[in-house]
Amino acid sequence: MSKRLYVQAAYQPGATLRLTKDQSHYILRVLRLRTGDKIEVFNNQSECFGAEITVLKNHVVELVLGTKTAGQVKHPKQALAVAVSSAQKVAWIVQKATELAVTEIWLLETEFSQNNASNRVETIEKLERLHKIAISACQQSGVNRVPRLHQSMPLQDWLSLGWSQETLLIADPRGSAYPTSMPKDKQTIWIVGPEGGFSAIERQACIQQGALPVKLATSILRMETACIAALTIGQQAYIH
Repeated sequence: MSKRLYVQAAYQPGATLRLTKDQSHYILRVLRLRTGDKIEVFNNQSECFGAEITVLKNHVVELVLGTKTAGQVKHPKQALAVAVSSAQKVAWIVQKATELAVTEIWLLETEFSQNNASNRVETIEKLERLHKIAISACQQSGVNRVPRLHQSMPLQDWLSLGWSQETLLIADPRGSAYPTSMPKDKQTIWIVGPEGGFSAIERQACIQQGALPVKLATSILRMETACIAALTIGQQAYIH
């Protein structure tokens, strides 16, 4: 896979980009590129460009964009609403879900989730940290879709936002098999509970909002495993 760099803004072919400190560090210390080397650049509009490093001096890095490339493979419209957990576990979920081209990630405070202040994502700093993890996952996986990340919120508040335009699926050991036919024009949102599962009231609230319980495996999965299993099932269904 080609070496890749995410930039936030939209540009036109021929534009010169002076990279930020973090981006320059990535080019110099992680990718170990030099003047004249080529790299693929993509932005938050899923545009891809070939680019060449033209300046690399005193930790200043500049690129010149070439023509637009073909861009990314089309991915299913899948989002993830997952229970609050430890910072380490959430970071891992964000990384792996990004590799599976998820569009958005919500963190839900549930009855049995780890809702202490250190785990809740309520500050810009915590969101930026997760955003950087998502960007890194995109750069390494070839996915050009950086997911939108949301601050943590109570499950009931999230459900009250209304999801009539989306297909809701709740990971549930008592559920049915993944539907054989899913509408490709609608976004699917997977709802994954904490290690202790959803309470009976929470499960019923999700179902009342139209969420379909889906059994992901014959065994009981850990929360992070359930997230990846769900998104992978959705990917496979889209491929076929």
